[in-house]
Amino acid sequence: MGYAYDHDCPFEAFITNLGKYNEGALVGEWVKFLTTAEELQKVFERIGIGSKDDFGHPYEEWFITDYRIMNDAT
Repeated sequence: MGYAYDHDCPFEAFITNLGKYNEGALVGEWVKFLTTAEELQKVFERIGIGSKDDFGHPYEEWFITDYRIMNDAT
């Protein structure tokens, strides 16, 4: 699907693993919206949500570090 501003989605967000961020590493991925729960789960797996830290505690929290809204002016 194309949009007037020559981009394939109206909104993107950089989703970041909060635990890794607190450890000093920026581990995240750009996600195009609209998306599905299945695709979002794959992103979480790729950025380490659900994996365990050095102490055996799972990374559970994530946050949006950045976002882009595309429109005809951008």
